[in-house]
Amino acid sequence: MPRIRFALVAALCGVCAATPARRAWAAPSAKDLMTQARKAYLAGQYPQAIDDLKQAAQAGSAEAAYKLGVIYEHGQHVAHDYAQAAQWYRQAALKKDPDAANNLGFLYYTGIGGNQDYAQAFKWFKQAAESGDNEAQTNLAGMYYHGRGVARNYKKAVKWYAAAATQGNPYAQNNLGYLYQHGLGVRRNYKTAYYWFHKAGTQGEAFAQRNLAVMLESGWGVKQDYLEASAWYEKAARQGDPLAQRNLGMMYEFGRGVPKDAAEAYSWYWLAEQNGSLRAKVDAKRIAERLTPAQIAEAQKKALAEKAAAPQAPGAMKKP
Repeated sequence: MPRIRFALVAALCGVCAATPARRAWAAPSAKDLMTQARKAYLAGQYPQAIDDLKQAAQAGSAEAAYKLGVIYEHGQHVAHDYAQAAQWYRQAALKKDPDAANNLGFLYYTGIGGNQDYAQAFKWFKQAAESGDNEAQTNLAGMYYHGRGVARNYKKAVKWYAAAATQGNPYAQNNLGYLYQHGLGVRRNYKTAYYWFHKAGTQGEAFAQRNLAVMLESGWGVKQDYLEASAWYEKAARQGDPLAQRNLGMMYEFGRGVPKDAAEAYSWYWLAEQNGSLRAKVDAKRIAERLTPAQIAEAQKKALAEKAAAPQAPGAMKKP
């Protein structure tokens, strides 16, 4: 990167008259520095890319500051440094960058780096949410729902979950459905709950898939349908949801929407037990009495394969 050249200013008036000053080279703009950073990154010149990003951030680029926050938070070609991540996120957030504000809120919410502060998390989630960021809206709604950093307020939770849900956020859709299902902050409405669970479930949200299955099994807001309920339980169970795993085991044990199959029921009960379900532990023990040692071993082998394939559930949401 070229150095900035400055014009020489002579001290003597006579020299000024004889030697006109040269124009200084203009400093690279933040936009130019961002372009340089991208080129350096693609070329594998990571220290240069980071240096360019720092100069761009110092020149006023919120995007550069946000990217630096991501780099230091995730340790991308640098050592993890959550303090620096927070510093850069804050710089971008002060320029109203919603992604940076949401991620700064996430650091405060989780306490990553040892500085948990729900009040600060609420502040930054709120700033990002008010700019229309649906992940921040979902996180803000969760703060109101749990009463973290702010007084619990189900009505405001409904408001912000609805704002994010209408933008297609599956976590907000599921949580909004839950509030309608239980009448929290809004009049109970099973049909509306089912609507939002279905919206989220078709996007692959595991909790929504399980909630859909419960609605279908129970006939809440929709016609009772064991076949469809078992299908949704299975979708959620394969994503690692222990409640769905236990409920799917019950469907197999009693033949609801699926053939009766004690070995299959045991496999799901045992898997739910491994994932922390105490009720499933009782169920697995009960049904194991009907099986041979070979059947139990095979069922456990199958369950462990399911456990290994299941994705990890997310917590508060943030930009990658």
